[in-house]
Amino acid sequence: MAIFFASETTDSLGDYEKGTWTVSLNKAGTGGSADSQVSARYGYYERVGDLLWVAFYWYSGNLNFGNTSGSWYIQGLPFNVISLTNSAYQFIPGGYLYTAGHPSAYSAGYRWQANNSNGTDTLQMYSSNYNSNAGGNAWEFSGCGCLRIA
Repeated sequence: MAIFFASETTDSLGDYEKGTWTVSLNKAGTGGSADSQVSARYGYYERVGDLLWVAFYWYSGNLNFGNTSGSWYIQGLPFNVISLTNSAYQFIPGGYLYTAGHPSAYSAGYRWQANNSNGTDTLQMYSSNYNSNAGGNAWEFSGCGCLRIA
């Protein structure tokens, strides 16, 4: 479905699409995918032209990831996001991060950055504990925001 401000196709905002996607949580470096230990994960999106709104949630009640280095990232976005425009990265806020047993168990001070270090369909976490290990603890991640897609 196309949305128009006028009858001319040059005024079109582009196609509109709405759907769901499977959120995949990964650890860069030697970590790999954490999806084998997932308890719940949800992803929703709406796209109008080159604007993509996403909302996602990922939870594991017992994430045994060991001592691996590297940051956390969400992979498998429904579209490829633009990572760098005029020397500026795209960010969306993290809803919350919960890590049971971690000194800062609840964190509202993190964001997801589209930097393409792990592929054009990824968002990497940036926070004070983005590089944290997970060993037998409950972990929850979420995020919501609008991005430009390629």
